[in-house]
Amino acid sequence: MIIKEMLYNDIRKYKMNKYIITKCKYEVNINTIDCARILYVVVAFNDVSLIKYQFRLLRRFVKEKYSYLVADNSNDKTSANMIRMYCMENQIAYIKLPDNSLKLSDSHAAALNWVSRNVLSSLKEVEWIGFIDHDCFPIREISVYETGQIFYGLRQERGEKWYLWPGFCFFKTKSIDISKLDFSCTNWGDTGSAMYETIYNNETGDLCFAELKYEQILLNEKAKYVQEGQIEILDGKWCHVSNGSNWLSVETANKMDIVYQMLDKILK
Repeated sequence: MIIKEMLYNDIRKYKMNKYIITKCKYEVNINTIDCARILYVVVAFNDVSLIKYQFRLLRRFVKEKYSYLVADNSNDKTSANMIRMYCMENQIAYIKLPDNSLKLSDSHAAALNWVSRNVLSSLKEVEWIGFIDHDCFPIREISVYETGQIFYGLRQERGEKWYLWPGFCFFKTKSIDISKLDFSCTNWGDTGSAMYETIYNNETGDLCFAELKYEQILLNEKAKYVQEGQIEILDGKWCHVSNGSNWLSVETANKMDIVYQMLDKILK
């Protein structure tokens, strides 16, 4: 059992390392990202509507100078083309990531690690980097998290260990070694848990993290998962739809209709 686990981890690591050195398929406006106080990085996946709302809401509620980078991990060519065209039309920095054969959490981790190694490591002016899910939207005015910490985000606990959820985490570039950003999964945790050893566990003292509240927006007696009817509210300023890419493979139309109606009201 232990040998099988070791082999599995070695294979995952090999695939990850091979992916990171693969060249991207397409990029546009990348030279615009190193000119702001904070860079928001989002991994897109097969849904241009989520990117449209996120871009509009960031533009509405971020009051400081920021940049926005869409790293497209879509495996559907039509969706990828729609996302690319929207980014081009709106002068959004965009990268079409290499074809990703990894699945679910490993796929997301590979996408984030690719961006960290191939893009973020060369930034000189950006003070903060924020990684946000493609279905995570600001709903009130937001600013960089000046907590006195070199990182901030939503904490995920797994026994005695913990890590920041990669859909809502922020890093102070001047105080952190970008090469230590590792969003890989571990035996004990999901995407991003590898950073418990490289970054998080090295910090001492009292740390603060994002406040998470759940809001039921759709009642469905047949629902198998809480994500089918709930959204998450982070720090009272961000709305995370949860399952925006429908990795659970459930019916999402009714929930997304409600979410988009809510966001449309906010944007008015």
